[in-house]
Amino acid sequence: MNRFTASFFKNNLKPIAVLILVPALLYLKSLFYDFSPMDEQWLIVKNTKYLQNPENFIELFKLSVTKLYYRPLLIGSFMLDSIVGKSGPFVFHLSNLIFHLLCVLSLYKLLVLLKTEAKFAFFLSLLFAVHPALLHAVAWIPGRNDSMLCLFSLLSFIFLINYFTKNKIHFFFLHLVSFITAMFIKENAVLLPILFTILFFNYYKVGKKIIFLSLIWLIIGLCWYYLKTSIVPYKLSAGTNVMLSIKQFVHGLFVFTGKSLLPLQQSVSPTFTNSSFITGMLCTLVLIYLYFKIGVANKTVALFGLALFLILLAIPAWYGAVSPLGEQYEHRAYTSVIGLLLFISQLNFNIQSKSFKYVFSLLVLFFALKTFVRMDVYKDRVSYLDEGMKDCPQNYIFYYEKANVFYYKKEYSSALNLLNTAIQLQPKKKHLLANRASVYAELGKKNECIADFNAALKISGFDPYLCLSRCVAFNRFGDMTGAMRDLEELKIKSPKQIPPGLEKDITQRYDMAVWDDLNAKIQFDPNKAKLYIDRAKFYLRKRKGHEALADLKRACELEPGNKEFKAYYDELDRSFPR
Repeated sequence: MNRFTASFFKNNLKPIAVLILVPALLYLKSLFYDFSPMDEQWLIVKNTKYLQNPENFIELFKLSVTKLYYRPLLIGSFMLDSIVGKSGPFVFHLSNLIFHLLCVLSLYKLLVLLKTEAKFAFFLSLLFAVHPALLHAVAWIPGRNDSMLCLFSLLSFIFLINYFTKNKIHFFFLHLVSFITAMFIKENAVLLPILFTILFFNYYKVGKKIIFLSLIWLIIGLCWYYLKTSIVPYKLSAGTNVMLSIKQFVHGLFVFTGKSLLPLQQSVSPTFTNSSFITGMLCTLVLIYLYFKIGVANKTVALFGLALFLILLAIPAWYGAVSPLGEQYEHRAYTSVIGLLLFISQLNFNIQSKSFKYVFSLLVLFFALKTFVRMDVYKDRVSYLDEGMKDCPQNYIFYYEKANVFYYKKEYSSALNLLNTAIQLQPKKKHLLANRASVYAELGKKNECIADFNAALKISGFDPYLCLSRCVAFNRFGDMTGAMRDLEELKIKSPKQIPPGLEKDITQRYDMAVWDDLNAKIQFDPNKAKLYIDRAKFYLRKRKGHEALADLKRACELEPGNKEFKAYYDELDRSFPR
């Protein structure tokens, strides 16, 4: 066994091959998964035309993502996948896997550079490769923002260490390129200079060089911040209750710690209500015990690992702490897991002992099996939504999206039940009310349909889409007065929203309805002069002057003393050529 191990690590290509092969085989089936119904829809599927035009790449640096994030290179990666893969999901999933494999190899390289024994570096990298908590960043396409962040953060560390040890300027240039790239992928990369400084003191105890390097990092960070804030107006808030936000922030850190070390309670939408912090607290106590019991080989590197974990997790953990549902998505811990592995790499384990090898091997096997079994959650739209409703029943979005699935399958009763649940959770969401109105329309329930559209418009004010939807519903139910009213409002406020042919269809149907109504009233009460006046006006709109004149004459005969009717008649009569 020892001979095999020695031979295995003597050739550096063998551990690298295993580190590629194991996660590649583990995640192979994810390459054939579909898009999920969540962020992938509005980021990719509904944005296909934009993404397939490479001329839009430069414009990405001028745009925000939902006015919350500034991540041009993340969207740029989607653009490349969309062009290469013709917007099919395979290439997107393949890219996610490639980013993950590159992160695994970069971690192995970093551990070796930090003088971790090759065998231990290999075990830790393999553990990272199959880690269940990282599944969300690999199988869920938008989760790549964290694997990309991880990759370029690792490269920035590797190039910086090479610069420190070899003192060649091109390594520093590559370090800066990696650092800048990471910032354009995800915002919390702006905190990386803190970690660069800790690395510096691992190689230099004192020196003026750190001042020069810090100045460069600061200038780059400030330039990025100016660009980001000029494009993205959103800033992290302290929440409505600062003390509660701090409590939830600490809770979130413990949740992430637990999932990073022992991922037992996983979710596609983890929140404070469905995530326990107990595992994280126990894992923290174990790490503290090991630190004092067996010690660490390099305190600076151990500190670097802990700092990496906490610093890169700080912004996403705080973001979750102040959000309404308190989401603590697992992919956000992708890069931070590296920090805990770096800390563990410095613990003075006896890695030559059989017990260590068995425990580590069993842990890798357990993680790989858990990842493989859970992976099918991301297989398609339905599996993802079913898992979301089970994991996080208080999140309306899963019921809303599953209702859409049923709607397009024309299973309207099932869609209605799910939308009712979603609206109970979020009664002020206009799109929920609008979708339920559409379901009611398919079920032929006019009153409920119009009531939901009215409620949605009351919440939003004038909304062209909602106004058009209600207009179409009125038209569908034959309420041409309501349809014409909405059409006229659209013509004034948002004429571009009116699809071709709709105005003609509604106008014709409205005229027919008015015509039928007038004739029915006249037939019921043939001696009411006002009805003939109304029909005369209708004739005039249709440019039927002679018919209008005949109705005005009949109105005057019924009410010979009505001067207004006589004036209408005389004016129209004089307009005819003699």
